[in-house]
Amino acid sequence: MVLDRFGFEQSSSIEIRANAAAQARRKAPVVRAPVACLVVALVIISVGLGLTSRAARAVQSGYRIVHLKKQLATLQNENAFLEAELARIQSPSRIEEIARNKLGMAPPEEIRVAGVDQGWQAAMAVRSGEDAEVTQAASWLDVFTRIASGARTAQARPAR
Repeated sequence: MVLDRFGFEQSSSIEIRANAAAQARRKAPVVRAPVACLVVALVIISVGLGLTSRAARAVQSGYRIVHLKKQLATLQNENAFLEAELARIQSPSRIEEIARNKLGMAPPEEIRVAGVDQGWQAAMAVRSGEDAEVTQAASWLDVFTRIASGARTAQARPAR
């Protein structure tokens, strides 16, 4: 047979099976090597993915910082514009122009100032023997008290 040609002796089928079983046992440790390689490869891949995801998060944070800085600059420009607009709107010349043109207001023609006659207070002080300054201070307090009480009574009256 073919085995005889190559110098092998013809063996029985039992011996062939025994040799095949022995070879299968010798190959069993070889099967473990690919599993170990697969585990090592998975560990390396997972570590690589972890590092890559951290780097991606850092890049995302950088882009977010740039976006927020642009937004801050835009808001600061808008704030400066609004402050300038507020100053323009509150300017006394603009308010005067609106009062004259739109509201029909004008400066008063005559300014009148009311004053308190100080002569009678000095006469009262001399007649009573008191110092004129003390009487004057008391009279001012009295004037303010009367004004305040008049204001209180004016507020207390119901509107018709």
